[in-house]
Amino acid sequence: AAFKEQSMLDSMLDYMGREIGTLKERDGFLREKDKEAKVLLFFKAKLDMTVNAIADRQAVLGGVGFEPMSGHMRNKYAAAADVLALLQVTMEGHMPTMQNLLRSQPKRDADINLIQEIASLLVLQVEGSGTTGTNELSRMEDTEVEALSAVLDVLIEATQGPCAANQLLVASDSALLSALDKIMQSPFHPRVSDDNKLDVKSNAVKLLASCLEGRKDRVIHRFVASARMRSRSSPSSSSASQSSSSASTAIALI
Repeated sequence: AAFKEQSMLDSMLDYMGREIGTLKERDGFLREKDKEAKVLLFFKAKLDMTVNAIADRQAVLGGVGFEPMSGHMRNKYAAAADVLALLQVTMEGHMPTMQNLLRSQPKRDADINLIQEIASLLVLQVEGSGTTGTNELSRMEDTEVEALSAVLDVLIEATQGPCAANQLLVASDSALLSALDKIMQSPFHPRVSDDNKLDVKSNAVKLLASCLEGRKDRVIHRFVASARMRSRSSPSSSSASQSSSSASTAIALI
């Protein structure tokens, strides 16, 4: 399965004439040559598959708390990692045209908002797809934590530079801010390596820092403060209330 996914990625790169690998050509290709948005639709389809894989994994854990990943599920996560890495590469080097294009396409009737899709993917990884209040972070193993770090890497690349519109998209998402809080506060399970714990927590802080980069206002601060107030006023547990200050504390230290 992983080999098949890699072949599909190779085919996509061949279709683009490998131009996406050059700083000067990748944005021009997507804006001018790919008029049917085949590449963006490819990414959307692969992100949808990633959402399904994560939901399937969470459903398996729903009745047991934890069990090791099957080989089939690991292949699905490996394919997701390939797609996330490729998305990150498309924006690498603080390319504002690509950062904006993955969010909005002015020449299309309807946008394919991949940045929002990735933000929603992060929330799904942390919060789960149900309403039971399950702590998905405590049920993760290394492969899942690495996938969480990979999603954060893409969002960091999308906001750095800075890209003001993507900064606002990320920071105005209260569910995403709550997810970042939980990542920074979570001890994770001992089965997760210390390196992966450090990577994912540092990436959560980096994403907040990326949302502040180059700003001359306090709009992002206000979004975080508002999310904190909502968390405090909701009928949540004391541990959830304690975690609500994490993003504010991190921003104060940046």
